[in-house]
Amino acid sequence: MADPALAAKLLVRLAFERTGVAYAGRSAVRGVDLAIAAGEFVALVGANGSGKSSLVKAAAGVTAHEGAIRFAAGSRKAARLAYMPQEAARPPALTALETVLLGRLKRLGFCVADADLAVAEATMTGSASSTSPTG
Repeated sequence: MADPALAAKLLVRLAFERTGVAYAGRSAVRGVDLAIAAGEFVALVGANGSGKSSLVKAAAGVTAHEGAIRFAAGSRKAARLAYMPQEAARPPALTALETVLLGRLKRLGFCVADADLAVAEATMTGSASSTSPTG
């Protein structure tokens, strides 16, 4: 008979174990234990200043943390997670898609083709046509 605990561990894609974040010695969040399974969607909900963004920044590698943050074996952390601040300062010439991709392109190890960007932008704006984005 298969071990249910082992099976559950194999399905976990991201786990926080006694994870905490502090800024200048002041705790923003502490003692977080959370396992997120493959295919599971999770919403971090809480009051302003409760540590939601700090936890996500720690998982994305943007800020230091204590405890452990573990990603599934074989998954590339940078390819799976990106952090975008709520009030992102960005050049005004960038589209929403370009802004979202900004922090991920180098980490992913490939470039998004102009044709792919055109299709994605058309899909996001609802202006997709039957013509090819490359002409």
